[in-house]
Amino acid sequence: MSRVIIVVHRGALRESISCLLPLIVNTVTSSLLVSHGIRKDTTLHLFFNEDGIDLMFIGSQVRQLRPDEQSTKGILRKAKLKLERGIKGKFSKIHTGILMSRTTLSKLMSTSVKGHSSLLKLKNEFKRGLDIRLIDFDKYTSFIFIVPLMPLDEQLLKDVNGDILNIKLSRERLNAPQLIVLFHNEVDRHVFKQSRH
Repeated sequence: MSRVIIVVHRGALRESISCLLPLIVNTVTSSLLVSHGIRKDTTLHLFFNEDGIDLMFIGSQVRQLRPDEQSTKGILRKAKLKLERGIKGKFSKIHTGILMSRTTLSKLMSTSVKGHSSLLKLKNEFKRGLDIRLIDFDKYTSFIFIVPLMPLDEQLLKDVNGDILNIKLSRERLNAPQLIVLFHNEVDRHVFKQSRH
């Protein structure tokens, strides 16, 4: 089982750290942390559209990621410094299991599908999405889930096309951490059901 979560934000990394730090921290912790540690099967991409920057957290490799704001803030500050000094090469290492690269949203989507078999790509679509509870998760072993950091970023998702399923997770517009919790809940229920057979 593998899960790739792509969170898109129209702004820049530097301003986001200043203005949206609690939301970004909650996004990271909702994506990667569980009560017994880190979700090893999950990779999180934080895509900042204004910079064309992808901040990638690899669950199987990341170390010392804690739910408190200060530890994640330290990682984000390192990323900001790396961006200011210039990214050299394809990827720049920020911390163990955390990499930064320059890319576009379409490139990020195309590279994220590589190496995943039996893949289901999902996109949060508040108005016209299929209720996530109606999806037959048993057919798939890999999932890509793309969401806006906050409802104002939904416009960026319109550029994501192709064989992607529009889903609806809530009757209300939610921020990324809330959507990610609902996504994990559905996939976890599927995994739990499989493990009992």
